[in-house]
Amino acid sequence: MNRACVGLLVVVIAAGLASERFDLMRISVRNQKDVVELEEQGCVVNGPDLDGRFLVEVPAKKIEMLRQAGWDMELFIPDVRGYYLENFQDGRYHTYSEIKDSFMIMAQNNPSICKFETLGFASNDSLLFALKITDNPGIEEDEPELFFEGAIHGDEKIAAEVPYGMAVEMVSKYGIDPDVTYWVNNREIWLQAPANPDGHIRHRRSNANGVDCNRNYGYMWDNWCGTGAPFSQPETRAHMELSLRNAFCHWTSYHSGIYYISTPWSYTRLGTRDSMEIQYLAGEWHNITGYPYGPGARGMYEIHGPSKDYAYGAHGGIGWTVESHRIKTPPADSIDQVVAREIVAMKMMLANMDRGVRGIVTDSVTGAGLKARVLPMPINFPCYCDSPGDYHRYLRPGTYNLVFSRNGYLTKTVSNVVVTADTVTWVSVQLAPDTTLPFTLHRMVVCNIDDRNQIWVTPDLALGVHDGRRSSLSQGGWAVFDFGQLIFNLSGNDFTVYEDDADPEGYWVHVSDNWDGPWANLGSGTGTHGFDLANGGVSTCRYVRIVDDSSSSSGSTAGFDLDAIEAVMSYAPAVVMQDKVVIDSPPGGNGNGKLDPGETADLVLELKNVGRLSAQDVIGVLSTGDTLVTVIDSSGTYGTIEPDSVRANWADRFRVSADAACPREHGARMKLRLTGTGYEDSLEFFLVIGELRAVDPIPDGPRQPPFYWAYDDTDTGYVQHPGFAWIEIKSQGTRINFPQNDDVIVVNLGSGFGPLNYYGQRYTQVSVSADGWIAPGNYTQTHYSNTALPNSGAPPGVIALNWDDLYPGYGSQGYVYHYHDAANHRFIIEYDSICYYEQRSARDKFEFVIYDTTLAAPSGDNVLVAQYLTANNYTSNTVGIQDPGRAIGIQCLYNSTYHRGCSPLAEGRAIKYTTADPTGIAEERHATGKVRTGVRILPNPCRGKVVFSLRLGRPGSVRLQVYDAAGRLVRTLLDSGSRKLGSGSYSLCWDRCDNQGRDVGLGVYLVRLEAGAEVLSEKLVLLK
Repeated sequence: MNRACVGLLVVVIAAGLASERFDLMRISVRNQKDVVELEEQGCVVNGPDLDGRFLVEVPAKKIEMLRQAGWDMELFIPDVRGYYLENFQDGRYHTYSEIKDSFMIMAQNNPSICKFETLGFASNDSLLFALKITDNPGIEEDEPELFFEGAIHGDEKIAAEVPYGMAVEMVSKYGIDPDVTYWVNNREIWLQAPANPDGHIRHRRSNANGVDCNRNYGYMWDNWCGTGAPFSQPETRAHMELSLRNAFCHWTSYHSGIYYISTPWSYTRLGTRDSMEIQYLAGEWHNITGYPYGPGARGMYEIHGPSKDYAYGAHGGIGWTVESHRIKTPPADSIDQVVAREIVAMKMMLANMDRGVRGIVTDSVTGAGLKARVLPMPINFPCYCDSPGDYHRYLRPGTYNLVFSRNGYLTKTVSNVVVTADTVTWVSVQLAPDTTLPFTLHRMVVCNIDDRNQIWVTPDLALGVHDGRRSSLSQGGWAVFDFGQLIFNLSGNDFTVYEDDADPEGYWVHVSDNWDGPWANLGSGTGTHGFDLANGGVSTCRYVRIVDDSSSSSGSTAGFDLDAIEAVMSYAPAVVMQDKVVIDSPPGGNGNGKLDPGETADLVLELKNVGRLSAQDVIGVLSTGDTLVTVIDSSGTYGTIEPDSVRANWADRFRVSADAACPREHGARMKLRLTGTGYEDSLEFFLVIGELRAVDPIPDGPRQPPFYWAYDDTDTGYVQHPGFAWIEIKSQGTRINFPQNDDVIVVNLGSGFGPLNYYGQRYTQVSVSADGWIAPGNYTQTHYSNTALPNSGAPPGVIALNWDDLYPGYGSQGYVYHYHDAANHRFIIEYDSICYYEQRSARDKFEFVIYDTTLAAPSGDNVLVAQYLTANNYTSNTVGIQDPGRAIGIQCLYNSTYHRGCSPLAEGRAIKYTTADPTGIAEERHATGKVRTGVRILPNPCRGKVVFSLRLGRPGSVRLQVYDAAGRLVRTLLDSGSRKLGSGSYSLCWDRCDNQGRDVGLGVYLVRLEAGAEVLSEKLVLLK
């Protein structure tokens, strides 16, 4: 976990000290280049003051250097971050916990108008929440929705006070003030503060991951401030998901540091298509607050990925940033004044968001509301309907044409709609279903497009049918679009990408059922080109990612120019892959429900007809071009597959064999050709050989074959799996004293132990880090920021037990010890209840055991075991190993993401790293005329009820339980207690509910079977 983001101050509350002094300076800034240069020196550029000079937080140690370089600077506030912290100590400012508790109390005491909404968890695991204020808060009504959030930059404390003050205003005056009462009854008002809990708690701009969240939104994102990927942070992801559920017609993000109303765009100096509407409303806000206003890139400086550009660019809502004070955390005397004027401005927006046009879009047959796209012309920038089908679009007085569209319906245009001042014009429409029209792109989700002169070709021009209006991706740019519903694999090409201009350019096409992947590559094209989902081995997609191939020249339309994507939707059968079932019964297989190297197994493919006509007399022929897989029986019979029905070839199975030399997790590309009466199609899919599950060992990589393997104590089907057996050495071991936090101390293994052979190299020392990692040999460079593995930036040969920013010895407790246990041929290093630097109340106890060469693996390399006695904070760490060359490794865990072969860290978990591979275990699993105990899950992954098939090799007591990915018990399905069940086969059905009768939801689960002394585990994946 990174302790800080470069250029940002970290205030360590526990120590009460700032790590570096910053002074707030007034600096003459000429252009964007100056802004970039200051940021490269570690400065934080707040923006222009009222006289045009910029307010900039400058590291005190850089001031003299900048002056000598010719910068004109004037001191405004010395030690400004200490000044902010001192101001925040005034009890009139609200802490994160006080705001959360207050919102909860408001919701509890006013349930008829308030609802406490949980949005998720922030990067520091704090609750992300909002208060929804409206009459009937539990019902989605056809009312304008407005979102006011504050302090996405956590050090801007006054920005959190404004939404809080608005909540108090609305709740306390409802039923008393007629205007407040009207707005609560006729609007949905969403208030969130702070939007960045970790930054607010720790007095810093970034979140717990060191990311500036207001550079992480997905419209014209460009990795500013190193945010990694659009919506990579839980704070911005929560905002994205909230905005997709609620069609906000307005979104204000409150900030501070200057006075300014920053409107779209911030990524370019060019204006929006309806800049008259946006600037008029900003002028109304200015009339109340006195703040200057204008497009962010003009009035402040260029940035990519802020919330305002996303709110307007992706959703068509009026979005902006309000900089509400020139001091980020001014003296508390300022709170009431700032909040009072902002409440007046917010009320102005509540009134104006019911001006222009509004209405409801419904299905002409069913009357159901439709989430349609609404395009006002001549403005030519879309907005979207909410779940009830309602839309709200602010427009200035004039005459407009409104175009309503939705895939599967005839587009409708309502002409000559007259909008007058200070009123709203209702235009409700019914759309008629039409199954013959092609499906087109419904909305843009995220994009990374070079902004040079691109404003008139923004991604929305690619929506709808091809019409000669094109969106340029720019050279190397990309965009993700949403069809709004699934597209299915049919015969031939499934969609066409249109460019249709005189300069055809190249691009790549990827598809997925999720907006952020995983992506299937359908190949490349130049100009207008058709694509088949079967080429990517997928049956469906909803999202498409278009990537320019960087071959085009520069200019205002550089890169591929996307006119439209039109998908085939015909009145015909449409058969897609529903599920795969491997039956690897002995003697050809080991009965674990997957195809392993060297096995022969039956293969059942479940097919679903998602089309509108039945596919009659269907026969499937299976083939592959993969030399590591052989199709022994290629024919399977399906019969007639009716619309919306599923058929499988259980009675006529395919039979396949995997080569013994096939590497594990190899994906064999398979093709299923389907023929029937008047029907022909083909499906492509991947059959994974030796798929890793949570109960399988993890090989190192990326090379083949693997050398080291990681077995944990749940890998009970393998003889190499470790058993947890804690070895306490605190009373007899030698304590390691770290002079400074993050230090690394070299420890001799001693002649009585012998060498450590690791990845074929010999060592007589190990280097022990205070931050939970060990390296072979003498290596004393500090590394408190964990990384993924393998990684050239990580220590060579690192063995990461719990690599995190740790603090041994804090509070004179929690130390590291080592001990040579000669009698048991092992050397032990124990981290005894070590606390975390950022979470000092959390402590974990874990240890590392090196077994000497008398117990080495056949390769001569030592066996290594990590044991975890507690599991209090394994959320931002790395667990795994890498070779001394830093190119090969095993990553069991990295920042809360587990390898699919690793069981979650829990109390009593053990992980063994050894070169003894799992080959030969299949022979041990084979049945020899006797029934072997086991559990099978059909189907898996599963979309409905789950069926468990149990095999008991001998009579005994039986317990079958389901655990979630965090290791928590979800459901006990069978517990015979003292009663013994006889040997044989049993079946159980699970309704996907927990022990309290609640739906457990989607995700990965672990099924654990205890039969007498035997314990077996299987991974289960639940799908929608």
